[in-house]
Amino acid sequence: MEFGLDTEIVNLDIISGTSYAFDCYFEGVSDSFIDAFLTVRLDYNTNIVLQKRLNDGITLVEQTDKISVYSVRLAPEDTVNLQSGVYVFDLIFVTEYDKIPILYGTLEIKTGVTRNEVLE
Repeated sequence: MEFGLDTEIVNLDIISGTSYAFDCYFEGVSDSFIDAFLTVRLDYNTNIVLQKRLNDGITLVEQTDKISVYSVRLAPEDTVNLQSGVYVFDLIFVTEYDKIPILYGTLEIKTGVTRNEVLE
């Protein structure tokens, strides 16, 4: 998946205890972002159950005069202890003067078929 400066509504499906990643492309952004947050809650009025920040799951992977590319990654340990179900999330990038919403929507955590068992 790829996302840019326009705010998009998305529904993400993740299998608990697995990796999940996507990139965000920003054209014409000359200043680096000073922070970024991917925040997940059970609903809008509950405590944060998962949060990734710039340099902790959100990483600048490419920057030129014309484009900046950030990778957002959830590691297996980020979701392994979350209950299966539907959560709400948003992804915000922060400049010196602005907080820019990039994505928001639902994140569904599903139980995977393959776990730690090995058929011998």
